[in-house]
Amino acid sequence: MINKKTAKQMVKDCSYLTLKEIAIKYDVPTYQTIQRAFKKYGFNPKRSIERIHIYNLTKTESAYIAGIIDGEGYIKCSLIYGKVDVSNTSIELLEWLKSKLGGSICKKSIPKPTQHQAYTWQLSKIRAKGLLKLVSPYLIAKKETAIKFLNL
Repeated sequence: MINKKTAKQMVKDCSYLTLKEIAIKYDVPTYQTIQRAFKKYGFNPKRSIERIHIYNLTKTESAYIAGIIDGEGYIKCSLIYGKVDVSNTSIELLEWLKSKLGGSICKKSIPKPTQHQAYTWQLSKIRAKGLLKLVSPYLIAKKETAIKFLNL
């Protein structure tokens, strides 16, 4: 059972953790248990859940990541779903992004003999929104799409 004090702390944690991470942190078996506790104590779970993921990046890292997104990235922005993708042949670059920001890396289709293997790093909704909030001041080519994504 989740008490009011714990539920209040969980609401605060929603600003930088996903529900899955909150469930692990507080040893709660399901997301529904968290949502029921929010409703029971009068917290608005939708508002809390839709907050953005917070990253601890320097200005230099934020600007560097913005350059990567501008040059190699793709921002998918729709009413239902949003994500940030970066495709590159350098697995080291994508591993660095994953270590700093989370997300996942997948192999693209098998290249022709004259091509290098390409990979895609992906970051979805809450985490993508948090990232774009940090890097949008440094974006040039994809700034308009990032602002649209942030206003969803």
